[in-house]
Amino acid sequence: MLKALMIVSALSGDYQIPMENMDACFKAKVEVVKQDKDVKVLCIPRADKHQESHQKMENMFNFFMGFVSRLQQEQQDFCFENPLNEACDVVEKNGLR
Repeated sequence: MLKALMIVSALSGDYQIPMENMDACFKAKVEVVKQDKDVKVLCIPRADKHQESHQKMENMFNFFMGFVSRLQQEQQDFCFENPLNEACDVVEKNGLR
C-alpha cells in the first residue's frame, strides 16, 4: 500500500501529517481547503518506514547467512585438502556430524 504525506503550508508554518494512503490524503486536502482557500496543501507519496527497515534487516541477515555459509564451505574445502591439520576435527572429516 502506498502511504502518503500531507503537507499544509499556512501563515503559521508548515505541517506534515502522515496519511494511510493517497485517497485519505486527497479527502483531507479537500476538507482543509474548505476551511481556508489561501492555504497550500500537497499530497506526496512516501515510503513505508516499517517495510523499508524490515527489508534492510532482511538484506543484512541474508548477507550474514551467505557469509557464514561461505566460511563453512571454505572450512570444509580446507579440511578436505588438509585432513591432518589440527584445525580440522576428525569427526567432521568422516562426515559424522
